[in-house]
Amino acid sequence: TIPGDIERRMIDISKRMRSDFCGIDFAEDVDGKTWLLECNVSPQFMALQKTLNIDVSGMLIDFIINRF
Repeated sequence: TIPGDIERRMIDISKRMRSDFCGIDFAEDVDGKTWLLECNVSPQFMALQKTLNIDVSGMLIDFIINRF
């Protein structure tokens, strides 16, 4: 689960990039500080789907259908 403050920051980053869908990579250091590593407007998510057993592709299709 992504902490609420991090989720809000990721949504803000997405809005600033004017992107409805993007991949945001972040890491936490030993002191607990979160760092933005990069933001991709065309992210790869196949490994994420397999690792976490979630249907990112289906969620993205649902988002697009409901958006338009």
